[in-house]
Amino acid sequence: MEKLPDELWLSVFIYLHKFDILYSFHSLNLRFQKLIGSYESNINLSDFSYKLFNRFCREILPIHGHDIHYLTIKGTHQLNFFRENSTLLQRMDCLQCLTLIGRQYSIELIDFYVKHFPLLNTFRIKLINYGEQRLEDILSSNLLLITNLSLLEGNEYYFDGKNIVKQPGTRLSRLKTLTIQNLKTTSDLYYLFEMMFNLEELNLSVNQFDSQPLLNSVVPKCLTMMNLELNCTLHDQQTIEMLREFLFLFRKQLKSLKLVIYCTDKSFDIEFYQNLKENLPYLVSFAYSVEILDPPRPPLPTEDTDSDRLAMICEVLFPKMTFQRLQKETQLVLGVDDQHSQLESLILSDGKSLPKLRTVFIFGKFRNSDADMIFYSKLLSISPNVTRLEVTHSSSTQTIDLLSKLPITVRRMIKNLKCSNCYKECTFEFHLTFLFELSQILPNLRDLILFTIMPGDNTTETILTPKLAIEHSRKYCKRLIHLRMKLKVGSHYGENVAGLIAQKMGQELEVYLKDDQCKDLFYEDVFKDGHLYILDVWL
Repeated sequence: MEKLPDELWLSVFIYLHKFDILYSFHSLNLRFQKLIGSYESNINLSDFSYKLFNRFCREILPIHGHDIHYLTIKGTHQLNFFRENSTLLQRMDCLQCLTLIGRQYSIELIDFYVKHFPLLNTFRIKLINYGEQRLEDILSSNLLLITNLSLLEGNEYYFDGKNIVKQPGTRLSRLKTLTIQNLKTTSDLYYLFEMMFNLEELNLSVNQFDSQPLLNSVVPKCLTMMNLELNCTLHDQQTIEMLREFLFLFRKQLKSLKLVIYCTDKSFDIEFYQNLKENLPYLVSFAYSVEILDPPRPPLPTEDTDSDRLAMICEVLFPKMTFQRLQKETQLVLGVDDQHSQLESLILSDGKSLPKLRTVFIFGKFRNSDADMIFYSKLLSISPNVTRLEVTHSSSTQTIDLLSKLPITVRRMIKNLKCSNCYKECTFEFHLTFLFELSQILPNLRDLILFTIMPGDNTTETILTPKLAIEHSRKYCKRLIHLRMKLKVGSHYGENVAGLIAQKMGQELEVYLKDDQCKDLFYEDVFKDGHLYILDVWL
């Protein structure tokens, strides 16, 4: 073992879980201590199963907590565990960067974590559920010593009450770098700048660009670096002029600027570039991407309601696709005729890769021919970082058929999967052997979401019930750590009856999950109201 070179050991570590590396090689000797140094200092608990997480906290953290400099915590069970065992947090006295990934946050929870790490300077937040997040619930926390704050994608961040800037403890004088990946509107920058008056770097993705009449009075004088991406399309000259005025507010200090803009004005590119050169004299580094789009067309009406909705989504995401823009996308929607044909012609005719693509939505009920499977396979084969698939099909057997036709190298990449059986607003059950077949097709699956209808009293033995879904996940999906079931009550039931059915299902599952055979699981009700019941199970 001692004769093997370091490079070979590092190659071996790629195939091992981080827990196994730390448990097996820590303190073995000085050489291996150096080899596993990066694994000790950067701990990401998001890929730890519930059972492995408990072992880590019991066997690794008490002894080696002081070696951890970067920590990621994900899920209610992990967040609550550390709140109930705060002495473990105190052992990580050298922690510098903390990332929280959860379903919801409160001011108290954020304050609890921040105050336990005296050397913490970088704080990141990401929510599992897509939606809106009030900035007040984050910025009014005890972040006075933080120098780098990141609010990551997954939510639309906005201010609700503007009086936060007048509250004590919310003037973040030490904050130097701010990243917000999905700010609702530029109107909120006024309040952000008033709170963070010593900002040096701003990384911002904005959904709506509004006029800023008062922003000039609160622009941070030290802000010299800006990365700005506009998620909205600039359709008129007035909006383009507002963007110019916004950037010119930083003319006295801005040294580095990166822009990503979508616009329908074909003269915008040259004119805008000349204006920036003339009015930002201190720029040293400048990079920008301006995608000139055709004016959006109204979606073609069809008889299928779901198709209408998907066509509208695609029309917003891709008014006109080019490969240059395709390379910037992190998610793609496949399966709608007009959008599908655009993508197919681009991908099959160009040999370049799509390194930024992370998520692919496949609406297979529209397209599932051999030619389309060649297209899906080609797309995924040139997208080395895709780890999440969302598949909507009219039946679970067709979903299995679609996934099984993908190349084995592609199937091994997929770690997150969401499956729905829907057609014309109707939701259908999964067949009994779905999870067994899925485990053979996607061997590295870590996170699974099933959207299905709640089984009735006359459910046959051919249906995958919620209870069987949990049992089969544990039995067949060996690497799965998280199962979410979104159970829908039939729309033919009234609101009151649907609520009672969802409540009964919740009670039955709770009895089952509290049994001794499930003691190594963690579960929580995410949502239970009317026609929908959502349950999270951490395996």
